[in-house]
Amino acid sequence: MNNLDLIGSSAKVAVGVLLLLSLFLLTVQTKNKLANRLFSVFLLLIAFDLTGFFIYQWIGNYPHLSTLKRASSLLQMPLFYLYVLSVCYYNFRLRLIHLWHGLLFGLFFVALVPRFYFLDKPAQISFLNDRETTELLVFNVLGEAQYYVYIVLTILALRKFKRVYLENYAAEFYTFYRWLWQMIIVFLVAHLFALSKNIIQFGSNIQVIIWANMIVSLIATGVSCWFVLKALYQPALFRGIDTQLAVVNEPNTQAIVAPDLSNAQQQQITALQTLMQAQEPFLDPSLNIQQLANLMDISAKELSQLINVHMGQNFFNLVNSYRIEKAQAILRDPNKQAVTVLEILYEVGFNSKSSFNTAFKKHAGTTPTQYRKANLG
Repeated sequence: MNNLDLIGSSAKVAVGVLLLLSLFLLTVQTKNKLANRLFSVFLLLIAFDLTGFFIYQWIGNYPHLSTLKRASSLLQMPLFYLYVLSVCYYNFRLRLIHLWHGLLFGLFFVALVPRFYFLDKPAQISFLNDRETTELLVFNVLGEAQYYVYIVLTILALRKFKRVYLENYAAEFYTFYRWLWQMIIVFLVAHLFALSKNIIQFGSNIQVIIWANMIVSLIATGVSCWFVLKALYQPALFRGIDTQLAVVNEPNTQAIVAPDLSNAQQQQITALQTLMQAQEPFLDPSLNIQQLANLMDISAKELSQLINVHMGQNFFNLVNSYRIEKAQAILRDPNKQAVTVLEILYEVGFNSKSSFNTAFKKHAGTTPTQYRKANLG
């Protein structure tokens, strides 16, 4: 098998894997159907793009299809961005305003009207084969700019999501949050290789061009298989938050001191602390700020302001601090030495060992096992 055959075979594997994963995402039963559909279309666009490694001779005879394949890459990052929003926010919905994300895709076809669509087929093929065509060069540059703009938008969306989540929810969220960050990093690395390959293709060294294409095709196969492994090992990656929740505009918490609190605010803090100790609502793994606000008979916004601004912490850490205190009490109890750490973490409201260990070490400065040994000997 020569290098060209290896490139084609590797790309075929990647396309096949992406098609199967897309089919799985479209048919699997899930609450977050929109996220799965967006990710499925995103994967199909990548698969369509990768077909260029093995149908380049055939597709070259169909200039309109070839043009569509080139333009489809301009929809990949907008779809990924919308996918991230749909994963982060459970009530995210597509609206007409989201069509502007396809603006560059539409402009690509408009720009080709004067010098492409009025040509006969041989002239169109010649136009597309010319690497120095002004329209194609301009859109290559715009496509690169678009890629990094959407990477930045996605990072900003994740940062906002994390802050809103910590202020309003107490359930563990790092699994899918880490998955989204991993995808961003993988896409960036893969894109840098693809960009290098595109630049190399302007050169005249055929062997270097072939090796560049082979490396990119192998990377595409590896990334495709990684997607599948993620789907197999972590099928429950999605949990969203309400799109209507806003980040509290909080001042520097270091500047907040007790004398600044009004009597009403101090009473609310005392009432909150009493509620947490007496009713222990933090034992519910899915506790959110709205549920706690209902128990206190105040609005979620008022409670969020109280916790984030006047108590100097977020809802996530507040709830976890009570969970850890409860866990510490169990670990110190000589009558409960037979209770395992795994049983304790579920009892106090955590749903994963990693999140429990992280929170415990953050609040207690040691691991649960070390804490038990230090207190019980």
